[in-house]
Amino acid sequence: MVKHKHSKKTTAGNAKNVQNQNDTASNNSSEFLVARSSQRSDNSSELSFMYPTDLNKKKSISTPQGKNISKGIATPTPKKRRFRPGTKALREIRHFQKKTDLLIPHLPFSRLVKEISIKASSKTDIRFQSSALQALQEAAETYLVHLFEDVVLLAIHAKRVTIMPKDIILSRRIRGET
Repeated sequence: MVKHKHSKKTTAGNAKNVQNQNDTASNNSSEFLVARSSQRSDNSSELSFMYPTDLNKKKSISTPQGKNISKGIATPTPKKRRFRPGTKALREIRHFQKKTDLLIPHLPFSRLVKEISIKASSKTDIRFQSSALQALQEAAETYLVHLFEDVVLLAIHAKRVTIMPKDIILSRRIRGET
């Protein structure tokens, strides 16, 4: 009977399996790969041994420009991770809900504000303080966030996931904006 590390008693059949596992483990650790070279004219073949460390080495070739080109075993590039549909969207939602900074870029927003103010007034040279532009941007983003919250609720009420322009129109109409 053979005593195994994890069990107190083993049968004679288990003892043979344990011995076979030990033999294969010792064979795997000292395993060499054998490669057959090209056959000679007298049909005798020559066997050459390759150590496992020789298989992973990259060979490099120098070109006339002095650049080295690696040749040999290419390292496999890991596959790009594929998430289920909607997983990335939910992660982005959580990410943006944690952030408190403004999402609309500052410069395009200030250009839009200046363009609208020029159309609304007769003056062509209108200046804004940076704090005034920031206040306008905060108000605009807050308005859009609340509008889209209502639009999502209307889409869910219509048993849809996708928001549509008719949801935005209905939301603004319920609010009394148009």
